[in-house]
Amino acid sequence: HGFEFEVNGVSLEEDLFRRDLTINAMAKNENGSLVDPFGGFTDLKNKVLKHVSNHFAEDPLRVLRVARFQARYTDFSVDPTTLELMKELCKKEATFLEKDRVRAETFKALTEKEPFLYFKTLSDVGFFKAFGKELSLPSVLKLSSDVELALMQLSLHQKDNLKFVDFMIDLLKLGKSNKKQILYY
Repeated sequence: HGFEFEVNGVSLEEDLFRRDLTINAMAKNENGSLVDPFGGFTDLKNKVLKHVSNHFAEDPLRVLRVARFQARYTDFSVDPTTLELMKELCKKEATFLEKDRVRAETFKALTEKEPFLYFKTLSDVGFFKAFGKELSLPSVLKLSSDVELALMQLSLHQKDNLKFVDFMIDLLKLGKSNKKQILYY
């Protein structure tokens, strides 16, 4: 439902505490030394996507962001506690996301190494269920570049989140159809 933030008088550690993932909660201080109060470097070495704190729940778009990182860093796993938090966010907040934010994150995900993992991760945490939809993804299903292009073009015409999610579900059901089939869908 929204949140407030304050930047004046916020220390570096306080700022990092409000970040989404530990691998994004590292910085260099004014001396050039690594500041890593939440174990981001260790999580990076162990290839784990893990939320920093319960501030993760302040923005449900972070669910999509983790799914996008899963599509980018295909050999990373999502920490079990982060998965549970993502599931809770999907139950309570996903439907409040603005369509433009969902669309922007999805477009970014389509440029990642394995875009399919974005949709799979969202399905696994119940993102689609939040909209009253089920999504069953065969493990062999992959998005072709034609499907990605069609999704980008057609999603611009979607009017709201529910229609956008419906469209993504229908598109995934088509699998590796060619672009003409999808453009005339």
